Amino acid sequence: AAPELERALLDDNSFVRESAARALGALRSPEEVVVRALTFALGDPDSFVRFRAAEGLAAVGPAALPAIEPLCDTLAYDEDRYARISAGRALVAVGEPEERIAAELAGVLADGEESVVRQARELLAVHLDRHADALPALFPMVDDERLSDAVREFLVRRTGSDFPNAQAWRAWYDSRGK
Repeated sequence: AAPELERALLDDNSFVRESAARALGALRSPEEVVVRALTFALGDPDSFVRFRAAEGLAAVGPAALPAIEPLCDTLAYDEDRYARISAGRALVAVGEPEERIAAELAGVLADGEESVVRQARELLAVHLDRHADALPALFPMVDDERLSDAVREFLVRRTGSDFPNAQAWRAWYDSRGK
């Protein structure tokens, strides 16, 4: 079924492409053809197809590791908030590289789209619950003018501590013996 669905992603009709992406995701298959097809669909001009592709990659889970770069791009740059949120879910489902995913999710905490920020905050918390040692990936963002307030707020809520810069956060983390 996967090769036929992969071909359907090339159809002129966006409803056919969306249905194919949804069906590929429903397979929940770690097969290379499924991951490749869903990764390809992340670049579709139709936002519903991109949303379904990201949703499908989330269903595939860790086997979707080859899709990390396109998922990160979708999370950061897609104009559709639903595609972005689904890309964030897919990144958490893939789970690694742990620090990269934490940094990508934290990178959208200062986004102008509140629903994306809310979901990124929740997804980042879930990711850090699973991969606590990825927390230091957020420290350099405290010194980033664009992200500082949002990332610091997240860190304060997460840890109960507050420090003015990345170096102080790192010292605190290292002093905990982790």
